[in-house]
Amino acid sequence: MNLLENAEKLLSIILKAIEESRVDHLNEDSLIVLGSIFNLFNRRLVKIRNFKKLVFVGDLHGDFESLERVYRRYSSVEQVNVVFLGDYVDRGPRQLETLLGVLYWKMQQPEKVVMLRGNHESPSMNLSYGFLSALKKRLGRIYSVFYRDFIEKLYLRLPVAMLAESNEKRIFAVHGGLPIKPFKIEEIEEIDSEVEPRNEILMQLLWNDPNDKVKTYANSYRGYGIYFFGNEIFEKFIEENKIDLMVRAHEPVEGVASMFGNRLYTVFTCRYYGIKPAVLEVKQSLEVNPVFLE
Repeated sequence: MNLLENAEKLLSIILKAIEESRVDHLNEDSLIVLGSIFNLFNRRLVKIRNFKKLVFVGDLHGDFESLERVYRRYSSVEQVNVVFLGDYVDRGPRQLETLLGVLYWKMQQPEKVVMLRGNHESPSMNLSYGFLSALKKRLGRIYSVFYRDFIEKLYLRLPVAMLAESNEKRIFAVHGGLPIKPFKIEEIEEIDSEVEPRNEILMQLLWNDPNDKVKTYANSYRGYGIYFFGNEIFEKFIEENKIDLMVRAHEPVEGVASMFGNRLYTVFTCRYYGIKPAVLEVKQSLEVNPVFLE
């Protein structure tokens, strides 16, 4: 089976498990199926030790074609960790397939694949930007049950950041950006999971953007409680947390862009913004290599 066929098969399994659990709340098989998926995610902060190479995948937004290219390129390569930076759904033509394709890969290679949460992994965004409509069109009347019993529970469990360490080098990855108040990376573990992010740190990790024209921070056009963070905040964060490199997504750059002396990289992997989608390879030595998927 190819990745799309496996994503479709996974959907059938999940729908069957949800239906059985509705009929019989004590159905052991359905609980095992759903539990095996949710149990893949049990930390707010994912830690990777002694990595050889990291591959960062930015926003996909229903771009199954780009996902499939990433899968074909890296699924059989050893000593590589693939880090998805969130925003699997909304906007694109194959939103559900993209989310389930990443999830299938995570289930097949749980140690290889990291699946972070983005700002679009929330009900309010899915209502406004198309995922709920896509589910309704695809699943019919059961879409709301599927969303409540599976999608929302998945969102609650997705980690929000990753810390990779090797040879005294430390890489931090998140979907959006840095909170404007000083914080330690380990504090992420203490954040309560919320279907609709309200926690200040969680919100800003998912939503904030870097800006090299801002010294400290400034209000963002994205909305209340969301900010641009500047070089001073970045410098303080990497110094206090001993970070050598930060990688994030969230902005539709031309594949890959860097800032703050090439110590912060943005990667974008969705082709539906008139850009060339890319992933970012980072070696143990911190050598960086953008890979375009066209």
